[in-house]
Amino acid sequence: MNIKTFILIGFVFTLVSCDRMQTIEFENKCVSESTVKFYFKGSYYYKFDGFLTKDSLILNLKPNEKKIFDFGIGTWEIHNSLDSLVSRIEKIEIETNQSTAIFNGKLQVESFFKDRLIDDIYKARIIIEIK
Repeated sequence: MNIKTFILIGFVFTLVSCDRMQTIEFENKCVSESTVKFYFKGSYYYKFDGFLTKDSLILNLKPNEKKIFDFGIGTWEIHNSLDSLVSRIEKIEIETNQSTAIFNGKLQVESFFKDRLIDDIYKARIIIEIK
C-alpha cells in the first residue's frame, strides 16, 4: 500500500470518533410552569449559553417544554467534567406549583447529577425531569 492510502485511512479515523455527545437535558412534565435554579460559586459558568449570570441560572420551563445544553463530547467521567460541574454549583432548587426541592452542598448536588446520569451508546446525558 502506498502512503496516500495510509493518509486516507488515518483521515477517516479522525473524522469518525467514538466519543459521545455530553448534554444536560431539562424537561418539564408538569401541567404548569416550573423553575430550575442553579446557584453558582463565584465566577461565570460558560457552559450554559445564554445564561451568563455571575451567581445563578434561573430556567423557567413551560408545561411539556424541553431544553438541552450541549457540553461537548465524551462522558461525564472523563477529565473530571462532572466533578468540575459539581464544584461550581452551590445549590439547586426545583420549583413547581406543588412543591420545591432543594439540593444544597457538594454531596447533595453530586448525588442529584449522578442519579440522573444516563450513559448510553450515543450520548452521555444528565436528564432532569420535573414531574
